[in-house]
Amino acid sequence: MSDADMSVPNLGPQMVITNWALDAFCGVFLGLRLYCKLSRRRVLWWDDHFLIASWVSLSIPDTRWIIPPDFVISSRHLARIQIAITD
Repeated sequence: MSDADMSVPNLGPQMVITNWALDAFCGVFLGLRLYCKLSRRRVLWWDDHFLIASWVSLSIPDTRWIIPPDFVISSRHLARIQIAITD
């Protein structure tokens, strides 16, 4: 590597912390919203379901960053997996 490549700062940890902080903020907001609605015995409307689905879709990529690549089954490992068919 050249000296120019070594001068680029690694912003990966800050990016992960920022994503988790925003995810937690959104989760707290959604949790308080659902708590207020359900504690007053109100039904959840389409916008609540939309918010739940978007928070889940936000959390899945953030969780994927934390899982080490050793635990993920990729296409190159599929040939090693043997499926046993039993009757």
